[in-house]
Amino acid sequence: MKSLIARECPGSNPNERELFHGTKPESVQGITDYGFDDRYFSSSGRWGHGAYFADNPQKSHGYARPDINDGTHAMFYAKVLSGIPSVLNHDNPKLTSAPIGFHSVQGTGGQYPGRDKNGKMILKCLQIVIKIMG
Repeated sequence: MKSLIARECPGSNPNERELFHGTKPESVQGITDYGFDDRYFSSSGRWGHGAYFADNPQKSHGYARPDINDGTHAMFYAKVLSGIPSVLNHDNPKLTSAPIGFHSVQGTGGQYPGRDKNGKMILKCLQIVIKIMG
């Protein structure tokens, strides 16, 4: 997939980024077992249907809700092939995919909704579990 995206990008650069993804406890096992599956992507985000990633772990931590059983928060550290991103300065919650000619959507503020147009653009690298002690 990396070479396919690279062929479509200036300078053959697939724009691979190391980003964070915060999630709810009930989604951790599915992501761990199957990766980021677009059938389960959020459809209520600022930039529509997609898996959302951020380069700042604090941003992703805000989406990592605590587990009611042990208080842990789950985040994933992932390598994301952003390819040619469509940079959006305004919310567009009706998006269902990146616009034609783009591989991903980048919202202002450094958050990447990780559009997975070809099914394998996101490589899950590491799961981070955080427990905040009172």
